Amino acid sequence: MPWVKLDDRFPSHRKIALLSDRAFRLHVSAMCWCAENLTDGRIGDRELALVTRVRGVKATAKQLEDAGLWDRTDDGWEIHDYLDYNPSREKVLIERKKNAERQERFRRR
Repeated sequence: MPWVKLDDRFPSHRKIALLSDRAFRLHVSAMCWCAENLTDGRIGDRELALVTRVRGVKATAKQLEDAGLWDRTDDGWEIHDYLDYNPSREKVLIERKKNAERQERFRRR
């Protein structure tokens, strides 16, 4: 499973520090959800409720848009700059394949 990369100064960044508790939770949960599901930082409208259980999830997503952390798309959202800090689906799948091949070679010895 890929890791979400957070800088140790993440909570004190001005965009993050000004968020409500709900928006902070949704943003962090969304980054984890995107990494787990290999979505390249995309969250569909129908998937938003799966990301985390916060009241007023659509209004909270709007707070993240207003803060410049999420970008609205035709069918959901993209976490702004997600792929600048996290590996893409393609890269994760390539690494998984390499690891599986390496493990198979080791087992054969």
